Amino acid sequence: MIKNMKLLDYFASQALIATFPNSVVLYNEGGLGEDPPLEKLYEDAAETAYLVAQEMMKQKAKYDSE
Repeated sequence: MIKNMKLLDYFASQALIATFPNSVVLYNEGGLGEDPPLEKLYEDAAETAYLVAQEMMKQKAKYDSE
């Protein structure tokens, strides 16, 4: 992990690795609308990664409190 990186950001970076291929498939299949800009692909991928990371933080908090 990079110095001063928040755990949420680390989780998001790992989630991006797992979720980005699905975003590319969606983009290629036209699921993001007709000819969307690449920025939309990147925005959606980043948003998904942070949603996954936030859920990971919730699960971590549950296990930490046990």
